[in-house]
Amino acid sequence: MVTFTRRVFRKFLMPVAQQLYLEVLATIGVSIIVCSCALYSPSGAEKVIKTCYVPTDQATTLSGHWANIPIPIAFHQGDFTASEMLSMTNAADTWNKFYTASQGHTAIDYGGSAASPRLSASPDANLAGTLCYNGIMQAGAFNGNVVIYKLGSWPFAANAMALTQFCKNSATPLPNFYMAVLEINYQNFFVDGVGKYPDLTSIILHEFGHLAGLNHSCEGSAKSGTPNCNDPSLNPDYAAASMFPSFGFSQAGLGQIKQSLGSNDQSRANCLYNPVTTTPVTPTH
Repeated sequence: MVTFTRRVFRKFLMPVAQQLYLEVLATIGVSIIVCSCALYSPSGAEKVIKTCYVPTDQATTLSGHWANIPIPIAFHQGDFTASEMLSMTNAADTWNKFYTASQGHTAIDYGGSAASPRLSASPDANLAGTLCYNGIMQAGAFNGNVVIYKLGSWPFAANAMALTQFCKNSATPLPNFYMAVLEINYQNFFVDGVGKYPDLTSIILHEFGHLAGLNHSCEGSAKSGTPNCNDPSLNPDYAAASMFPSFGFSQAGLGQIKQSLGSNDQSRANCLYNPVTTTPVTPTH
């Protein structure tokens, strides 16, 4: 039997910058089997959802979107091995295959190829406290990249595996993003000696969902427009989603794997960019 303990952590720093953490708790005690029963996988063999739908209890789970896609990303130069970058470009390809099948466009542009993706020497503006001072959008077009950083010294919550932070402007029906960074916790995870080995593709698939504009499928407490993850009657599609807010570990230290997009991930993602539906969803923010 695989034992997982699940928790949620979410934090806001300032009005214009939002942080979304992906958390894991490696203690043992709650017996929960989490099945990633997705309709779509990287193979593209499964059914793809092409309609935009946000359930009433998830009305506030779209955080915003970019004025244009695909979103250009870059890996911070010297941070990652070729294998690590391949794991992350695999996550990008999963989102790209879904959006191509659903709406005819890609979502994440990592430049070059999976073997030689785009690199950036830009310092981490989030750590410098200047993230929202500048942007990578001008007149609706990108003039920069969302950079992914490996942090060997992690200044945020120790049980957060990764952090996506973005800056946005007010707009309707969704706010517009103009800047973002993605940081990965290489102090407490992903390294030898810490006893925790999460699946990097699964984690970055989740973070790319945040980057596109999806909030978690549920949160740790009930509020209007956001389901409670701890509700025993939680919709199983929310628990199976890549955007469920935490990942678990077995007693052997093996990380949970979610490398495909669930039905709830897909239907909400379709509402972010060129929704193909006769019933548009207007989130309440």
